[in-house]
Amino acid sequence: MPIDFAMATWTQARRLKLWLMAAVAAILLIMWALAVLSNVNARHVALENAGREADNLSAAFADEVNRTMNDLSGTMSLIAEKVAERHGNLNIYDIRDQIARMSSAIVQASVIDPDGHLHSTTLEPHPAPIDLSDREHFQVQRDGAYEGMFIGKPVTGRLTHATTIQLSQRIEDKNGNLFGVLVFSVPPGALTSLPMMVDLGPRGVIGLIGADNVLRARFSATSPDGLEDVGRVIAAHPTPAEAANDGKPIIRTNVLDHITRIFSNRWVLGYPLVVGVGLDLDATLAAANADARAMYFLVGTATLVLVLLVLYLLREIDRRTAREIALADEHRKLELANAGLAASKHQLEAANADLETSKQRAEQVETRLTDAIECIPQPFVIYDKDDRLIHCNKAFQQAFPHPGIPDIRGMKFDVLVADSLAQGTFKDAPESKDLWMAARTEMHRRAESTMQVALADGRHFLATDRRMKSGGSAGLRVDVTDLVRTKDALQAALTEAEAANKAKTLFLANMSHELRTPLNAVIGFSDIIKNQIMGPVGVPAYADYANDIHNAGHHLLGLVGNILDASRIEAGKFDLYEEPVEVAELVHGAMQAVRPQAEKKSLTLIERLPEKPIAVLADPLRLRQVLINLLSNAVKFTPQGGRVTLFFQASAQRVAFAVVDDGIGMTREEAKIAVEPFRQIENVLVKRYEGVGLGLSLAKRITEMHGGTLEIESAKGVGTTVRVILPVERVVAGPSGAKPVGTAAA
Repeated sequence: MPIDFAMATWTQARRLKLWLMAAVAAILLIMWALAVLSNVNARHVALENAGREADNLSAAFADEVNRTMNDLSGTMSLIAEKVAERHGNLNIYDIRDQIARMSSAIVQASVIDPDGHLHSTTLEPHPAPIDLSDREHFQVQRDGAYEGMFIGKPVTGRLTHATTIQLSQRIEDKNGNLFGVLVFSVPPGALTSLPMMVDLGPRGVIGLIGADNVLRARFSATSPDGLEDVGRVIAAHPTPAEAANDGKPIIRTNVLDHITRIFSNRWVLGYPLVVGVGLDLDATLAAANADARAMYFLVGTATLVLVLLVLYLLREIDRRTAREIALADEHRKLELANAGLAASKHQLEAANADLETSKQRAEQVETRLTDAIECIPQPFVIYDKDDRLIHCNKAFQQAFPHPGIPDIRGMKFDVLVADSLAQGTFKDAPESKDLWMAARTEMHRRAESTMQVALADGRHFLATDRRMKSGGSAGLRVDVTDLVRTKDALQAALTEAEAANKAKTLFLANMSHELRTPLNAVIGFSDIIKNQIMGPVGVPAYADYANDIHNAGHHLLGLVGNILDASRIEAGKFDLYEEPVEVAELVHGAMQAVRPQAEKKSLTLIERLPEKPIAVLADPLRLRQVLINLLSNAVKFTPQGGRVTLFFQASAQRVAFAVVDDGIGMTREEAKIAVEPFRQIENVLVKRYEGVGLGLSLAKRITEMHGGTLEIESAKGVGTTVRVILPVERVVAGPSGAKPVGTAAA
């Protein structure tokens, strides 16, 4: 091998290494420069997008607040004119419904007289004359320093105790004489619904600031009602008003929560209000920063790979240079190249064979999918991501035919629905077919719900669409005709049963009225005979018989009365006539009614009443009926020589009558049966006494009509306690929180 050839070869290798290192250095420099520029541009684009989004949101917010303030201003002018027509003597409580219809944002409207005292309000008809002369919204109107509607700072109401924005307008005649000041109290959340519809993120805010830099409302994820930090002064530079005049988004740290945001401030047209929308700067740049970190990681990794590759290539150049010097190495390289070419050819042939096999498998899968869809007994359809029908089974074509379209494949969903509407396929399509079709198309587009579709031929289908990973949708139409018909039949049966129950109730009411008339005659004539009013009875036994007839008639009349009350309650025609009634009077009257029964069984009757008089608001006749029913049951089921006690207990939480006996008692299951109408506990003891099972049922229903509850505590063989619990609001006289004090009377 000649020395000149070897030197030339090594010189060429050194030049190649210098060129390689220079090229790699240039590539690295370009890569890093592009990465930095790309990241700077991404941050700039993210900030521009956030600024535009903040501008759009602030414009929407300002527009909505402007509309709301216009509505409030118009309403305030109309109401002020009405009050001025009455020379300030109109009680706006009388027009509260009209104000509510004119603007739902107003939680309270008030009129303040010229001296600063509350004259009238929509909250109550005759409010106390609260001194409001210290309020700013009154002072500016009283002094005449402000013309039109004044938007005050948020204050806490002295009547509602709620934080609201105060809007005020001067009420005066044509000569400028002051009649008073009209004030609307508006919660910040009523000025706009935008924060409820727009996702600002966990740290985004929307603010409403006055020209005085006082915060009127601040909406955020933690304050959807807009009450967070209201009333605070925004001590920032530039101020929101200055930023709104500039009209450009700015980046600054919020003085309230110290979070850096990109803000867009905008004036509300026609009002001294500035809306500010702040989007979290960290969230805005999160994607750009993440992309920057990923890009720097990739560029750094590429740099490391290139450096290692250069080192490897430099070493390989030295090695190859040495090999090139030897002709044997050149020959061996040629053979290796030929072998590599042959291997590549073999790999290409193998790849072509694999491609053909994959194609055949795909065709087999498509055939199987088609067969599987055809095997589905219900209508089934598949649409692509552009809502074009790409496949459906025969069941779908039979259920929803399109005779005017030879091949429905490739047709869009809305075109097929319009064709079905034109054919009259759907039974329940309304006259406004465009609206119906728009709603059906929207449901299909969302692909997340199910709707029932009725066809003109009487069939019903449940239409279900679901989104596929490819972006298309699959739809299944399940025939539910039998289920719909079964449901209609059940509904008809239910209606028929309700009609039968109503007829039964009317029958009981009519029969009760029919029975009361002859019973009153029987009782009256038997009373005449028993008391021998018309003269002595020839046979004394006849008077005894008349007494028995009189007692039986009274008993039967009581049963008929109970049945009539039960039927009235069930028919919804049972009315209460409430008035204040003394508890002692009720208790004494009920005790006197059952005392003859108790004396026959030698029972001890005990009353326990509070020491001080107390009255409740109730229907005295019906509440006395409840107590008599409970005492009658207690006397009836208490053995000879037992004891029955009637308590009245009052506390700060409730008031209650309690009837306690030491009679036969009941189990929990028997107690549930006892309060049901016409139900009796089927045992030997019950069958020994009269009654149709209405006493406890009527007592429970009448108690519930008074807003109370009936509680039963009973133990078999021990006794029973029944409580009539009434709301504490029904106490109209006597000390609240009175404790039960015993004054027993046997």
